[in-house]
Amino acid sequence: MGNRDGKCTYCLWEFYFWLCRFWGIITCIVLWGIGVEEAFYGRYVGFILLAEAVIVTFLEVVFFVDFCVKILKSGDDEEESASCCLKMWACVLWIDHWKKGVLYLLLAVPCFIEPHDAWLAIISGVMLMMSAIFYIIKTFGSMNEETHQKLPQETTYDRFDDIQEDLEDNILNPIDDGAIVCVADQQEILEL
Repeated sequence: MGNRDGKCTYCLWEFYFWLCRFWGIITCIVLWGIGVEEAFYGRYVGFILLAEAVIVTFLEVVFFVDFCVKILKSGDDEEESASCCLKMWACVLWIDHWKKGVLYLLLAVPCFIEPHDAWLAIISGVMLMMSAIFYIIKTFGSMNEETHQKLPQETTYDRFDDIQEDLEDNILNPIDDGAIVCVADQQEILEL
């Protein structure tokens, strides 16, 4: 039952990871919409929201771009994979999980500056805070996944491998200890 619980937990964390990504993309869409709305009416909070929308959109699209980078990088050898672009990309990937959560919390603060004038900004601020909390919680799931990957995988254990090889060698190349081995004896051995 322990193995089954581990698979269930893994499935729940996988679902949670996709929920975080989905909520982040929805938050991007809301930031863009509310930012355009507020900027259209000349409120400076709208321009701040547009700048935040650019940052959040980039950070949410990183997952998809990383998938493409891994596919393109899989054919490269080690010398080419140490390029400057890939080092920069590793820095971008460093901002994930709790770091992204803290950044989203900081980005949520300007959304609450003028609640009486730009009340739509409160919605985007709350969504950013929820996304931040989701990413901070996601850190615990990634720690669990990393420790799960570090555990040694179960190896197949076949105690008869060595015996099987010895039997095959002796049958095909019998040891000549003065006894005459006839074809009939070999046939009986092969039938076993």
